[in-house]
Amino acid sequence: MVVAIADARRPRVVAYGKVLRGSEEPVTGDTVFEVGSVTKVFTSLLLAQMVEAGEVRLDDAIAKYLPSPVRSPRAREVTLLHLSRHTAGFPLFPDNMRPVDPLNPLDVYSNKALFEFVDRYRTGNVAGAFHRYSNVGPALLGELLARRAKVDYETALRRRILDPLGMQRTGLAPTHELRAAHALGHTMDGQPLPLGDVRGMLGAGSLRTTGND
Repeated sequence: MVVAIADARRPRVVAYGKVLRGSEEPVTGDTVFEVGSVTKVFTSLLLAQMVEAGEVRLDDAIAKYLPSPVRSPRAREVTLLHLSRHTAGFPLFPDNMRPVDPLNPLDVYSNKALFEFVDRYRTGNVAGAFHRYSNVGPALLGELLARRAKVDYETALRRRILDPLGMQRTGLAPTHELRAAHALGHTMDGQPLPLGDVRGMLGAGSLRTTGND
């Protein structure tokens, strides 16, 4: 476990434990962790940054940025803000996931599959009417913002958020050096899990970072 505290005194990091069961290597403030849905905060921060820069508007309908083959009637109703606030009416996960590895359920899920799901998803719920936590919305938001910025999602984060904040040990795909400093998750019976791969849903849960970052 790593706990980072930032208040009026000074930033400080407290670490406890080992990077892997059976290992003697201690966890530190520079140990890399998958942070899962904390990625959604960065995706929404990217949205805020692009709104301030005048590149998008919070009330832009997603139809404005979806690739041309997607013709969902909801695309003219759902906005970028709905995606960020989990009020677009999308479910927790898309129903067209076909994982190869059950321990890595998004291993082969693609942007194409995400757009196909959005195109055919039908619900009677009005966008903005209620909150429904979703991985689909932030994943779609991350991809649409990256397309608007004309770069991939990681490059958009790197240029606009991570580099300006000096977060050099934060990103999607760890380098060889950072992979060696990565703490692994474990199954309930203590077996180490593979590093996650969420290819088609980057904006929802792909980031890795450290306590110090």
